Amino acid sequence: CNWLSDIAESGMDVSIKLRSVSPVSSAKLYSTGNNCAEIHLDAVQYGIAPGQAAVCYQDGRVLGGGWIYKSNNSKMQVAA
Repeated sequence: CNWLSDIAESGMDVSIKLRSVSPVSSAKLYSTGNNCAEIHLDAVQYGIAPGQAAVCYQDGRVLGGGWIYKSNNSKMQVAA
């Protein structure tokens, strides 16, 4: 992941964009260390797959993002 801001291990509310044509979704972002994070979506999304990008925003500001390497449609793990 490449973060432009500190990510709380206890979690923080974010907006997330998974594909360039998908709408922004609300989620909770958790730092898992080693430049990785876990994202818990507020609503299930289908078609999330390893290799896709995930970009996180808070109050219209880009926090950063990374590449999805594991997903179950409501929770995903991202890494650089």
